[in-house]
Amino acid sequence: MGLFGYKNNNKEFMAIESFCKQIDSLFSLDKFISRKEYISFYNETIEIYKELILMEEKLILKEWCKKNDIDYKLLKKYLDKFAGTEALVKERNNKFIEKHLKVDKTYLDEILLKDDPNIILDEEQRKVVLSDEDYTLVIAGAGAGKTTTIEAKVKYLVEKQNVDADKILIVSFTRKATEELKERFKRLELDVNIATFHSIGNTIIKENEPVRHRIVSTGYMYDKIREYLTTKLDDEYFIKKILLFFASYLNMPFDETNTTLLFKSLKDDNITTLKSDLETLINDYQKEQTKNRVTINNERVRSIDECRIANFLYINGVDYVYEPVYRFGFKDTIKPYCPDFAIKQDGEIIYLEHFGLSQDGKNNRFNEKELEEYKRHVNDKIKLHREHGTKLIYTFSKYNDGRDLIEHLKEELQKANIKLDTKSNIDIYRRIVKTAEDKYFSKFITLVCNFISKFKVNNFTMAKFDEWKINVKDERTKLFIDICYQCYLAYTKALKDYNAIDFEDMINNAANILEKRIKENDLLPYEYILVDEYQDISLQRFDLCEKLSKASNAKIIAVGDDWQSIFRFSGAKIDLFTKFEEKMGYANILKITKTYRNSQELIDIAGNFIQKNNSQFKKELSSPKNIKCPVAVFTYSDDTRVNATKGKKGILEEKAKTIEKVLSVIISKNKKENLSILLLGRYGFEGENL
Repeated sequence: MGLFGYKNNNKEFMAIESFCKQIDSLFSLDKFISRKEYISFYNETIEIYKELILMEEKLILKEWCKKNDIDYKLLKKYLDKFAGTEALVKERNNKFIEKHLKVDKTYLDEILLKDDPNIILDEEQRKVVLSDEDYTLVIAGAGAGKTTTIEAKVKYLVEKQNVDADKILIVSFTRKATEELKERFKRLELDVNIATFHSIGNTIIKENEPVRHRIVSTGYMYDKIREYLTTKLDDEYFIKKILLFFASYLNMPFDETNTTLLFKSLKDDNITTLKSDLETLINDYQKEQTKNRVTINNERVRSIDECRIANFLYINGVDYVYEPVYRFGFKDTIKPYCPDFAIKQDGEIIYLEHFGLSQDGKNNRFNEKELEEYKRHVNDKIKLHREHGTKLIYTFSKYNDGRDLIEHLKEELQKANIKLDTKSNIDIYRRIVKTAEDKYFSKFITLVCNFISKFKVNNFTMAKFDEWKINVKDERTKLFIDICYQCYLAYTKALKDYNAIDFEDMINNAANILEKRIKENDLLPYEYILVDEYQDISLQRFDLCEKLSKASNAKIIAVGDDWQSIFRFSGAKIDLFTKFEEKMGYANILKITKTYRNSQELIDIAGNFIQKNNSQFKKELSSPKNIKCPVAVFTYSDDTRVNATKGKKGILEEKAKTIEKVLSVIISKNKKENLSILLLGRYGFEGENL
């Protein structure tokens, strides 16, 4: 019978009383109280609490207490205490920290004496050391002593909390960072587990799988996918897909519209980390191709439009010569006239000119005088062919009806009775592989490899490809996903045949093993897991950390700075940092804001800029250093018209003079004998030019 049955017992009162006594017992201990220490008996009591509160709202609780011989005022006191559990624990923890900031002052002053006698922790760092929630995010500003705080935290756990050093795991992203941490802990005489994500993954796999795997580098994927794409010449259906995406779309993997569509389509499916990689590759690729303008037939042409025309002619079996010498030249020049293309079919020659104008005679790249001169040359060429009775067809870069140049070209060829005989997909594909391996085909393979790598970083299953095929509307994007799917299968098979795993597998497989151990209650020995440079965490690494924690019941301490997140290209997801508390369910968010690296004025400039992004954590960094004018802007002219007499050399001289002026200003304001100046440039060749 429930509470409203007024049965003569007081187990409900006893449950609430028991909870309050357990909380009081925790409060009597001289320690930081984490949620896991009281959440189990809190959850056991919550339903009883709700029923009693409902009785109070219905004004029948006092009568129930009277019938069951319960002290109503005492019960109310317990109910109020239960309701304020979280606030009471927080207040108790704050008192613990304030007490030990004083009691342990000398200890905390000297905690890192063996590593560096000059290091003195500030108050924010000391609060991190003393705090001990199940999930803690430490937001450290640049130069605020992030690694120092990790050192002090671990030393405190070992010496004051009696945690076995072997039960502490520190995870970092790079081998270099782990080596630096190992060296610092060696000076502290602490033998702590310090490893990269990959080495942890590899260790878990070795300990839990009977068969040893080979580990392959990133180049292995490229080699296997290249091998697959260059030898799979018997599957015409698959080859047709690649050609539709690649060759038939005329030597650019994506145009601006389709790139946007790809990113938009995939963004909704948690693979936004692709964007920076793809954009970099595509931008570099487009610059290279615009500069090189190389056709499938391995000819260097003068424009992208000419490249498109040449590829169309080649794919459709039209025999052509690029820029042949026309046997009838212009009378007023000795320079030979070379039409863009000469098409040879059935013993007849038909010339093809492509004019870099819109059909209505416009081109934004020309000024008025240049445009008139170009139009005159167009008319002269048309007249010359008429005079000598040679057939000429011509195209424009843009048409009034909005249709593409290639559509109009096809119509013009048909009017001239030129037969189109599309080459077999295999022939075209072989040609591309043979002539373009070092040009754009290798870029295409790199693009596929990056896609597959990010697919694995997100630990997606094969079903994700099916989702994309259904949900993505853009046909070209579907083609790309389908090609990647086939390549993914081929690469997975190659790994299996070679009994190998790659770096992504190290983490994914380890996470899957931990998932199994969690279900079997086969726990790891860790009590604390500290994650360094947490701002660069990816979904894949987050999953591994979460499973490590669950598989050991360990507390997680993540340390980083969202203002310094730079690894999006390798899968980092900043919202795993900025939404840490949401992801974990609850967390203690602490900040270290005192920095010694830069001046306050420079910090203010950078901080104000970064915090324009509302998704970043707001923090006010402070520094004892001051520089009145930390940033000075000097400019120079790179206008070729200004430096017309000297050209590129003149621009470089202008830049050099400006830098020389800057150096003079720096030297004049700093009276040091051995002044060190760092010069940063966007590209390595800029330093060489200077």
